[in-house]
Amino acid sequence: MHLRLSRGNLFEVDVEGLFPIMEAVRSGGDLRNLGGFERYTMEFDCPDGIVRFRIEAHTITKRG
Repeated sequence: MHLRLSRGNLFEVDVEGLFPIMEAVRSGGDLRNLGGFERYTMEFDCPDGIVRFRIEAHTITKRG
């Protein structure tokens, strides 16, 4: 079976599993301490090892 995955595909991810990563970034932490390769960039494999995810933190400008 081939999923026809390509760069830029979007996936839904359970935010609860990403909570420690989000909290590290919010508190000014460094994702390299959690296994990331840059301060605000981290890659990790899904549990079955088929898909690799990349998460990047960016500042969001609040409108108001």
